[in-house]
Amino acid sequence: MLKNLKSLFIIEEEGPKKETESAPPAKGKPAAGPRSTSPPPAAGGDGGPPRSGQVSQEFTGVLLKAMERANLEGFDYLEFKNALNNLKKVEADESKRYRSAYALAQTMGTTPAQLIQTAEHYLAALHAEEKAFEEALAGQMQSQVGNRMEQVAAVEKAIQDKEARIQQLQKEVEQHRQDIAATQAEVNSAQAKMETTKRDFIASHDNLVRQIQGDVENIKKHLTGAGS
Repeated sequence: MLKNLKSLFIIEEEGPKKETESAPPAKGKPAAGPRSTSPPPAAGGDGGPPRSGQVSQEFTGVLLKAMERANLEGFDYLEFKNALNNLKKVEADESKRYRSAYALAQTMGTTPAQLIQTAEHYLAALHAEEKAFEEALAGQMQSQVGNRMEQVAAVEKAIQDKEARIQQLQKEVEQHRQDIAATQAEVNSAQAKMETTKRDFIASHDNLVRQIQGDVENIKKHLTGAGS
């Protein structure tokens, strides 16, 4: 059935094939066969503006499978579409092709309103697949873009915090240097005062010692010698 569906619709040529990451499967009705909802890349590989959308064989296959799962019993839009395609080989006039295909539809008890209704049924199936794709894409965007942007914001915040901390530490280091300089000046001043005090004490001490020693010498000289 899928092969027949592909023959009913014109599929444009794809551009250069690019690798894409697969989005998670959408929840809901299980697909008959593999089902892919891989989102295309949003921008060129050089980081330029987003490229225009291109018809993809892969995504077209996914959408046709959705139509296949939604296939109705009896003669509906798809059978009408098949009749139109077959008439292309023998009838060039579009209006005549539609009338001839409808003549076949009438033999099956189908009306124009039913053809439109069943065509809208398949449009609804395509819209449901589009919604499933958008949900899968949103999940992938959150996991691959949103979460990483949160990581970027967290790292940027950490950088700002550390830069602020570095500035604070630099201020503290500068204050410590000023404290060291002031303390060193006080130490130097105290050492100078103690040296002066020491020298004054030694000078005073030596002065008294010399006087006492002089007196001792004089006592020995004048008194001890005289008494002997």
